[in-house]
Amino acid sequence: MTNYVLAANVVLDPWLHMEVRFQHFAPIPRGAELTVEARVADLFARKGHEFVDADVTVFMGDAEPVLSATLRAIYRMRGS
Repeated sequence: MTNYVLAANVVLDPWLHMEVRFQHFAPIPRGAELTVEARVADLFARKGHEFVDADVTVFMGDAEPVLSATLRAIYRMRGS
């Protein structure tokens, strides 16, 4: 889900998935309808690469979150 959110909201040339940290709060049954909310937490450059940190939260119906994740990726490589 984190990769989908990133690809759906950022114009990506070749990109590099760096890290994802997950926290699961409840099991998700097969076939469950999910709602995903995401926000860009940070954009920064390091050594010529442009990075994005995105926070993603997954809800099952109107319930409390069932999963949260933080994604870090290089969305624009140095020289591209």
